[in-house]
Amino acid sequence: MYLNKEIDEVIHTLRNTNELKEISFLKAFPYVTKPTRLSKRCAVLSPNSLELESVSVDNTDFYGTGEIRIDLFCPYHLGSPVIFDDMQKIVKASLNDEISKISISAISVDSSCECYVLTAVLGFGYYEKTEEL
Repeated sequence: MYLNKEIDEVIHTLRNTNELKEISFLKAFPYVTKPTRLSKRCAVLSPNSLELESVSVDNTDFYGTGEIRIDLFCPYHLGSPVIFDDMQKIVKASLNDEISKISISAISVDSSCECYVLTAVLGFGYYEKTEEL
């Protein structure tokens, strides 16, 4: 999965934030669905997009932008205001000098998991140096 290192860094930061100890942070893997009723809050991180371009024809350095998606799931019994407070804490804990864009969706409902869902996308500049050919 692309953006593995960046997602692992964000998960590490979030797991080590005292205000967020009640939330489980997981890395998403594609094509695996397991609808289940949630009993506690859970945040799932996954790549959202990655756009790179070379600075010149013979250059192996790529620059661009990347985005990490954070889906926060909150059981109905905790109430919808909790998900907004938790997402605010997650975004605040994720902020660093590299984050250049933040977007947060409207709240939605996942009836199969019996929970509220809120999505945030963190955008940042991205640099990758590939090996010489």
